[in-house]
Amino acid sequence: MAKRVGANGRKKKAVRKAKIRSSLKKSVLRSLLGSVIAAVLCAVVYAGFLGYLKVKAKYETSTLLSVKNISIEGIKNVKQENILLLCGVKPGMKVFDVKELSVKDSLDSNPWIKSVKVLKKMSGAVVIKVVERKPIAMVNLGQVCLTDIQGVILPFESGSSSGLPMVSGLRDTIDSRKQRKIRPEDMGKLKRFLETVAKSDKTLLSRLSQVDLSDPQRVMFTLQSFPTVVEIDMQNLDLQLHNLVQMESIVQNTIPPPPKINLCYQNLAFVTQPVAVKNDVIQAVAD
Repeated sequence: MAKRVGANGRKKKAVRKAKIRSSLKKSVLRSLLGSVIAAVLCAVVYAGFLGYLKVKAKYETSTLLSVKNISIEGIKNVKQENILLLCGVKPGMKVFDVKELSVKDSLDSNPWIKSVKVLKKMSGAVVIKVVERKPIAMVNLGQVCLTDIQGVILPFESGSSSGLPMVSGLRDTIDSRKQRKIRPEDMGKLKRFLETVAKSDKTLLSRLSQVDLSDPQRVMFTLQSFPTVVEIDMQNLDLQLHNLVQMESIVQNTIPPPPKINLCYQNLAFVTQPVAVKNDVIQAVAD
C-alpha cells in the first residue's frame, strides 16, 4: 500500500513539472511573438514617419498649392499694403495656411474695416473681400473725425472733403472691444434726427451743413445755401421739419436773412431779425 502511494505521488509530481514547463514555453513564445509584433509595428511607424517627412519636405519646397497672387476687394479708405502687412498673407505660403479667422482678427484693429471674407482657390489665388464702414457724419471731438451708423469713430484726413454734415455736442467712449465709439444715447439721438430729416424731404439730408446736439431736448442746425440757424424740438421732429420745408423759400427771400428761426412751437416760427425787429413772430404754414 505504501509503494502505491509513493508511485502516485511521483506521478503527480511529474505531471505538475510537465505543466510548469509547458506554461513556461507558452509564456516565452508569447513574449517572443509580442516582441516581433512590436518590432514590426515600430518599423512600420518609423517607415511611415520617414515617408511623411519626405512628402512634407517635397510639399513645402514645391509650388503646389502655394499662394501665387493676392487681391483685395472693397477698399477705398484703407491702403492695400496696410492690409497685407497686418494680415501676413504673402506669396509663396501655402493656401491652406491662410486662415480666415486669423485674417479677420489681424484686421480688426483698423476701424474702417467692418467685415472680412477670405476666398482661397486651388490655383493659388487668394481674394480678401473687405466691407468698409460708411461714414454718415463728421464729428467734432476735440479733433474732426467721422462716424458710421454704429457710432464707430473713423479717422479723417485733414484737408480732405467728405460732403457730410459737421455734428457737435456728441460724447465718445471705449467699448468692450477697446473700440472708440460715440456713446449709445448720443448716437441714438443723431440717428433719429438724420432718419427723420431723410423722410421729411429727400434733398434736406444732403443739404445739412452743421448740427448741434448739445441740448438733450433740442437740435440746432444750418443748411447749405441757407445761413439761418434752425432750432427744433426732438419731440416733434416730423411737424417742425415739415414747417421748415414749407417756409424755407419765404425766409430765403428775406433780405437780410434772419440769423435764427425757432420752430419748437406747433405751427409757429419765432424769427430773430438782426436789426429792426427782434423776436418777431410769424405764422408758419399750418398742416
